[in-house]
Amino acid sequence: MNWRLILTRAFVLGVLAGIIPIFFTPDVLFTTLPVAMMFGIYIAVPKAEDKNRLLTGVTVSLIAALVALTAYFAYQYIAFGSDIATANLKVASYNVGMSVLMISLIGSWLFTKVHNWTEKKRAQMEAKMAAKKETEKKRYAGRPKRKVKKKKRK
Repeated sequence: MNWRLILTRAFVLGVLAGIIPIFFTPDVLFTTLPVAMMFGIYIAVPKAEDKNRLLTGVTVSLIAALVALTAYFAYQYIAFGSDIATANLKVASYNVGMSVLMISLIGSWLFTKVHNWTEKKRAQMEAKMAAKKETEKKRYAGRPKRKVKKKKRK
């Protein structure tokens, strides 16, 4: 696995998903977190090796979720104090934990399958186009080239 690819994508998306709710309402975290996870999967899976695509997608999405939650609750501790931040962290860890795991696993599996299917179809289409070019070359191989007469201009 390319760890630099995984960590940079996950860190950038996680920080964005954790900072955006600071400027809006705190409920936006429950929207930005899954979006960041899915973008992480979307960006990292095509660049991964064939064997590690599912693992790369799961890793990027989980790291993005952890970074987003860490960034957001670090802001909570700084802005509101430990009492409110601890209560919010308990509620979020209870509500978000299973959804993060489900998005990570199901999203990574689905995007990996779709990406593999797309690559397979692309290879089939390229083989079909190459075969078509070969048959066209064979078809016109025995014919003499035609000479085109040019008209004289006055």
